[in-house]
Amino acid sequence: ESAVRLRRFYQLGVPIDDTHTWHLQYNCYVFPEAVRAPRQEVASYVELPLKDEDGEYTLDHAVAQDVVAWSEQGAINDRTQEHLGASDALVVQFRRLLKEQIERVRRNEDPMGVFRDPALIDSPEQRIPGNEKVFSASHSANDVSNYYSENFHKLSPAGSLYLDDEVDKYSPDREVLLELFRRTEQVLARDQTPGG
Repeated sequence: ESAVRLRRFYQLGVPIDDTHTWHLQYNCYVFPEAVRAPRQEVASYVELPLKDEDGEYTLDHAVAQDVVAWSEQGAINDRTQEHLGASDALVVQFRRLLKEQIERVRRNEDPMGVFRDPALIDSPEQRIPGNEKVFSASHSANDVSNYYSENFHKLSPAGSLYLDDEVDKYSPDREVLLELFRRTEQVLARDQTPGG
């Protein structure tokens, strides 16, 4: 059975200061043309707490596990006591890259990834595909095993489990999304039926 990926998400980490980062997850749903989504005047927003009222981490959605890994590292570590080895070559290269980019900013130059001319921007990872791309590229069960996210969530044919085990479950638009997923499953079932 194949699963159609209706949901795309993008995560942004915005540094606030030396020990705080604002983490944003932007979810986008691309439903088939036959499923009309209501017009959305304003993007819905929800802020999820790091911990519950008992001081325990909230672990009822997949991204929470990442958040715990980030926050449990603590504040800035004392790197002067580090002893890096050959297996840390990527850490060394990444730190070198960061230092180079910091120096560029100090010289009033743009760091990598800053594009002032819109004609020079080519960021396929930021494109949100239209229906024609999403629905022509469904994944077989074997393909899904190669995608962590799809495998973790055990998608229904229309991917509606995201609304039960991801941050989407807290969306103010959850009921609207559930209905859109139900209608999508009906459309997909009809399209897969001979003569449908």
